Amino acid sequence: MKLSFFTGSMSMYPLEKSFELAAECGFEGIEICGIRPHAYAPDLKNGDIVNLMKLSKDYKMPIIGFEPYQAPHPYNIMYERADWRKESIEYFKTALEMTAAMGAGNFMVMAPGHPGFGRDVDDKWKMMIDGLTELAEHAEKVNATIVLETVTPWESSMIITSDDIVRTRRAVNSPNVKGMLDLVAAITNAEPPSEYFEKLGKDMHHLHLVDGHIDGEDHLMAGDGDMPFREILEMIEGYGYEGYCSLEHFEEYRMDPILFNKKAVRMIRELQAEIAADK
Repeated sequence: MKLSFFTGSMSMYPLEKSFELAAECGFEGIEICGIRPHAYAPDLKNGDIVNLMKLSKDYKMPIIGFEPYQAPHPYNIMYERADWRKESIEYFKTALEMTAAMGAGNFMVMAPGHPGFGRDVDDKWKMMIDGLTELAEHAEKVNATIVLETVTPWESSMIITSDDIVRTRRAVNSPNVKGMLDLVAAITNAEPPSEYFEKLGKDMHHLHLVDGHIDGEDHLMAGDGDMPFREILEMIEGYGYEGYCSLEHFEEYRMDPILFNKKAVRMIRELQAEIAADK
């Protein structure tokens, strides 16, 4: 597995600071969070992509994926209003185009938002599948991959378990739609993380390597939550996973994201060294 930096926790700093920190800490790639002031998809399309790619080149830090801003609003492919739904789909098409511009075959992380309450179960399912199918066709056209991310039950009621990913991928039926594991989604939905490896197999395309609590959606660094993190790393290695693992922290450590990101990667490296020494 390879460690990748996630820029979401650094939104109070210029984007360059994320690349600088990722390089300093020895990360092997960077996952871009598509929020202002950093990398909002329409801003990228209007010219900001040039600076983003220059930062990647200057810091020798490959961009491995893009997570566009999407939840809880203003973009949701399950909006009941057709004009809002259309606007959301166009936004994600732009995000896919920018994903492809960051590197051939790159992936866009997508967690369909909450459909809202009081909705018919078949209606919201159809809207989600119709929207994802249209986006998958666009992903094939521009040479990008959509990676479906499960979330916690507080964030959505649609794609929250590995079975939800499997069912959604079957319905969309596109080679450009894969799945991923966010460890907090697994623990809050009372699901063993190993289910993702077992059910997705070679289509397990990405991983958010974070700790968490069973009763909350915070994305924490290794050791700050309830997970047996050394065993988590051993499990990932045991499945032969060779993709990227992003340390997806947001604002849980807002008091000083630079210091806490440094601590987070140190914790992972120390556990990896322990595992290697015990072999």
